[in-house]
Amino acid sequence: METCVRAFSEMRLTKSWHKARDYCQRKKGDLVVIRDSNMTNFTTRLLGNLFNSSFWIGLHNTGILTEDDNRWRWLDENEKALYTHWAEGYPKNVTDYGSEPEQCAWVWNENVSDAYWLSSDCNVKLMYICEKSICKH
Repeated sequence: METCVRAFSEMRLTKSWHKARDYCQRKKGDLVVIRDSNMTNFTTRLLGNLFNSSFWIGLHNTGILTEDDNRWRWLDENEKALYTHWAEGYPKNVTDYGSEPEQCAWVWNENVSDAYWLSSDCNVKLMYICEKSICKH
C-alpha cells in the first residue's frame, strides 16, 4: 500500500504522543509506523537536515507485561514491534519514568546518516511524523 508521510517540525506544533496521534487522525492518518530498515532509511531522509530533532512515532509501551516481555506495540495494540532501531541504552525501563507506566517512542535525528529511536514519558511535547495511506497534494 502506498503511503504519504509528513513530518511536523515547527516547534509551535509540539504535542504529547496522544495529542500528536489525535492530530494525525483528524488529518485522516496516524503516527508513522516503522516496520523495517527501508522505512527507517526513508524517515532519516525525510528528516533531512533537521539535526538533533525529536519526532514521535507510532510505537508505545503500555507497561502491561506479556508472556515474552515484549511490551512495545505499534498503534494496533496486537502488533508487537518485531523490528526496532533503538539508540544505545534504549528503551529505558518503565521505572526510569517514575509512576507513569506508559512510554512512547520517538526518532532522534542525530545526523544525516541515521535516526535512532529513544523512549520517554508520553506526555513530553515533541514534534511528530504523520502517515496516511493516500495523500492529496
